[in-house]
Amino acid sequence: RFMRQCAHLPYAHDYWRPLHNRLFPHLRLSTPVARNVRFCTDLVADTLSHLGVLDFEQSLDTPADILPVDFTQAGEHLPLRRGFAFGEEIKIAH
Repeated sequence: RFMRQCAHLPYAHDYWRPLHNRLFPHLRLSTPVARNVRFCTDLVADTLSHLGVLDFEQSLDTPADILPVDFTQAGEHLPLRRGFAFGEEIKIAH
């Protein structure tokens, strides 16, 4: 059911809003509830939230506010639930 719900939105490089919010936290732009596209990290964050790894209920961010850098060791914006942690990064390409 979750995958069917996510499959109807096309993938796009639409990440200017989360980037703006990260650079200007006091001038945040709200993310529309009804979006027309998804960015890759938006889909991954939403999936991890659905699986119970991330908790956006206690966060100012939504899955749409997550950027690729958040999934690296430098990332600080993932609202991980207590008991979850990411392991060491693995380089897969040069």
